[in-house]
Amino acid sequence: MDCCVNCCNTTNNNNITEEELQEKLDKIRAILLVNKHNLSSTIRKRVSATDERVSSKGIGGAGAVILCTLVISIVAIDINSLVKMLLSNKKK
Repeated sequence: MDCCVNCCNTTNNNNITEEELQEKLDKIRAILLVNKHNLSSTIRKRVSATDERVSSKGIGGAGAVILCTLVISIVAIDINSLVKMLLSNKKK
């Protein structure tokens, strides 16, 4: 560790203790530390770009229609089965 302490201290030839070296390193680290939440790369990860093309709107609309049709079909089949079950229970 003495070699590192001597090599890191380039401003003067005084020997410093490990505690002093750690304090200096902590100060430098605090100065250089960057808040990752404020970086433009982090912000750009969370923001989606708008797409005003007609083709992208058409594909998105078609996808929404297909998904809604599937959900409505499944619910309609279940409602039909539910009605049949309720009618059969009333007859008993």
